[in-house]
Amino acid sequence: GETNLKPRVCALQNLGFNASSDGLRCESAPPSANLDFFNAAVTLRDQTVSVSANNLLPRGAKLEVSPYVIGLVAFTGKDTKVMLNSAPTPAKRSDLDKRINPLIVSTFIVQTLLAICLATGGYIFDHDATNLWYLDPSTFEVGVRKWVLNALRGCLLLQYMIPIAVYVSLEMVKLAQGYFISVDTHMVHEGKGAMARTSTLNEDLGIIRHVFSDKTGTLTCNIMKFVRFTCAGTQYGEPGADDGTGTLGSFAGGANGDQHFGLADAGVKEHMQEDSDRGNTLRMFAACLAVCHEAEADRGSNLNSKVSSLKYRAASPDDAALVGAGRHLGFAFFGKSGDTLTLKSCLSVNDVNIHGSNDWAPSQIKTVAVVPFSSSRKRMTVVTIRSDGSGDVWSKGADSVMLGLMSGSQDEVSCLRSALTQYSAIGLRTLCIAHRHMEKSELEAFQKLWHNASTTLSNREQALEAASSTVESKLTFLGVTGIEDRLQDGVPRALRTLREAGIKVWMLTGDKMETAVNIARSASLFPAQSRIHTVTGDDAEEVASRLRAVAPIATKPTRMSFWNWRPFFMRKNMGLSPFDAARDSKRQSNQSMSWPSEQQREGIRAPLVSFHGHAEPSAVDTDVLVLDGRALSCISESSQEHRSLFIHAAESVSAVVVCRMSPAQKATVVNMVREADPVTATLAIGDGANDVAMIQSAHVGIGISGLEGTQAVCSSDYAVGQFRFLVRLLLVHGRWAYRRNAKLILYIFYKCYVFVFALLWFAIFNGSSQQQVYNEWAYQFYNTFFTALPILVLGIFDQDISPAYALAYPSLYVQGQKRLIFNPAAFTAWAVNGVWHSAVCFFGCLGLVRMHTLWSSGHDADLWSLGTMVYTVVVLTVNIRVGIMMSFWTLFSHITIWGSILVWFAFMLTLGTMNEVVPTLYGLMLQILQSPAMWLGMPLIMAAALLRDWAWRCAIRMFKPNPVHVVQERERVQKISLDSGFHSDL
Repeated sequence: GETNLKPRVCALQNLGFNASSDGLRCESAPPSANLDFFNAAVTLRDQTVSVSANNLLPRGAKLEVSPYVIGLVAFTGKDTKVMLNSAPTPAKRSDLDKRINPLIVSTFIVQTLLAICLATGGYIFDHDATNLWYLDPSTFEVGVRKWVLNALRGCLLLQYMIPIAVYVSLEMVKLAQGYFISVDTHMVHEGKGAMARTSTLNEDLGIIRHVFSDKTGTLTCNIMKFVRFTCAGTQYGEPGADDGTGTLGSFAGGANGDQHFGLADAGVKEHMQEDSDRGNTLRMFAACLAVCHEAEADRGSNLNSKVSSLKYRAASPDDAALVGAGRHLGFAFFGKSGDTLTLKSCLSVNDVNIHGSNDWAPSQIKTVAVVPFSSSRKRMTVVTIRSDGSGDVWSKGADSVMLGLMSGSQDEVSCLRSALTQYSAIGLRTLCIAHRHMEKSELEAFQKLWHNASTTLSNREQALEAASSTVESKLTFLGVTGIEDRLQDGVPRALRTLREAGIKVWMLTGDKMETAVNIARSASLFPAQSRIHTVTGDDAEEVASRLRAVAPIATKPTRMSFWNWRPFFMRKNMGLSPFDAARDSKRQSNQSMSWPSEQQREGIRAPLVSFHGHAEPSAVDTDVLVLDGRALSCISESSQEHRSLFIHAAESVSAVVVCRMSPAQKATVVNMVREADPVTATLAIGDGANDVAMIQSAHVGIGISGLEGTQAVCSSDYAVGQFRFLVRLLLVHGRWAYRRNAKLILYIFYKCYVFVFALLWFAIFNGSSQQQVYNEWAYQFYNTFFTALPILVLGIFDQDISPAYALAYPSLYVQGQKRLIFNPAAFTAWAVNGVWHSAVCFFGCLGLVRMHTLWSSGHDADLWSLGTMVYTVVVLTVNIRVGIMMSFWTLFSHITIWGSILVWFAFMLTLGTMNEVVPTLYGLMLQILQSPAMWLGMPLIMAAALLRDWAWRCAIRMFKPNPVHVVQERERVQKISLDSGFHSDL
């Protein structure tokens, strides 16, 4: 999945292998999912060579430099590393879906208990009905059989308690939500919008706590640009230094079209041509960029191609950018043949046999040793030989190790440190460039030492490290490079916003540790001053001891009550209440309707931080945990104690970076987090085939349609064009979906409780005989025609705050993470409220019937009149209750709420004309509507039922507002439009 060039070496080049060779034999270890492991031995004509991962082309590899290869197939099918790292597509269910089934089961249990109570009440009534002579109690059947039948009838009577409609309504709402995600114009990149490949997990987007992100192609564009450097005491590439000619200080030409070179300082050309110490140092600096690297020159099919048309590929994108910078500075790497480098230059460095001319004269440089970059060395060194037998040491590396290897004056060290500080402050990736001349005798001694180290069979790496360290000393400082990592647009801001939302972001990458850490820093995954805890090694106990050194730094944040922030907020930040602040702001006659100022945002930030779960930033907010794949293998394959220790250490820091990972290890990390806290919702985002396992393992998988193809997108739940759109997907669409769907589920249970419990109240007066008070036709259509549409509109269109404010105050996202809207307490409250509303509706109508003569003719209400009145009040109450829940009224809200009520009246009036079909309802609704008591009584009963809801809602907003209420008031005052500028970057 990584697009960077991976060097591979032919293992058989010294065996004389050709297409007609026979007797070739290969013995290898069993298939392994580890991408960095492959042990085999190849034998040809009694000659045997060892083969490692550097000689293996895994399935899915693409040749970039060599036109073709001749190889031997080692593994096929399911034994390949790609297939061993793949996993079957899992079936995913959202958090709300998982919680609905227990509610259904509990409701069924309650329904069964109520049916038993009805049956028992009927048994008692029948047993004690001897004095009710007018009912002819002698005909009553009393016994177990009657009790069982009554219990079954009770279950049928109360069947509406189990809201099967919740599944249908939820799926309809999710489908519409997915459509709006797909058509969101604020998530369009290069003509491609977001894609909801499933609608099942919409609400899970609003409860995410951990985001696992790939690096290459996900956070970055995988494009490095050489923009600054310091050499000979002078900084080049300062802003505004371009002469406006478009040359950008390039000797090679074509700089305007080179996305890896952006040195805006034409003065460097003049300085490099000076016959002075500064000019010589600049030329040595550029020559080192052209010599010290592991890149390959891509000249296409034309071996005599122009310098301006050269392209470079390297395992590290930094290498490609630095070699390209050397070309623009007058020293072009033209290719490699064995141990000989070919350079073309337009400038001369006679001391090292590099001769230049205006037509870019070629020079041949023979290498003696190439010591590659590694996570432990943090530097790369190339040793070359001159024509006189002496040598040169060219080195580049991180300042943490290079400063100790260089010798120079105090002024040079001060200049070096100053440049490093400045470049790091603006997020540039830095490397120190150094050189040293070797005498002939010293070079000869090193050659012997290097040959012995490279041919030893035991501890070869340690021997090579010891040999290279003999020449990597007393280096002369040449300069410092500043490379801009081409992050995707908006990535730093997106990551900062996610942190404010309480989401921990993990970077899981197969890249080198140094590259991963630098990109994480430049992407604002963690602050520049963060303390980095590096955990590497192959020994489980050693890794565990390092994790224990990280874990004790954790100090649990000070947890605060849900309401603790309000007195501080209302009195210290914005006055007595948010409404006072709103009124004060409204009094400002010249107030501009623009995006909220930073001061205004800070006024609300304090309570939001407290609401987030801690009053002050934790002491570990500046600590970062960095692991490599080997250490992770030790953890995942070790005991549960070590895995728990890893999770504890990861939770103790502000960010986690895991590098040198295989695809299977990415999935392992996600699964470890899920197992440690099953309630925590996870999200994985990536763009390549190596991210598929991770995407499938997380609760929600996001694919980015980038340069890596479509495998990640095809395996994902949602697809976006760039990482920054993840913020809008979570904080806007995810947060809305969670609030909407949670309210939809609670409301559907509530309206069923209102409907059914009215029947239970009627059972008190009918001897628990399972007699319905509702007409059978009306009974069947309650959840379809009369109450279904308003809640669908809420689930599709409702917005408690606008997208701009949802992005401006990311801490509001914590409501979903803490399940503050949908939880057992909320469900119980809604259920109790439903019982209360049913009692008010039934007993209010019953009292109205008992206390008044309803019609001027003197007729009183019968059973079906009472049932119709109760049904009417129930329909009014539950539909108006949706309106109280809505924060964002639309035309559809009015149509569905008032339309559902009108449909009920139209249905009953129509049914009242069908004497042959429903004789009990003939003219009933028309008769009810002719009663003045009904016109006054039913609205009052509905108002009495909803009074508690409205009063509670107002009291909470006035005296104990939560952060959403505060932001809503701020938005109403400022009237920010949905098209304000904040979301344009996200």
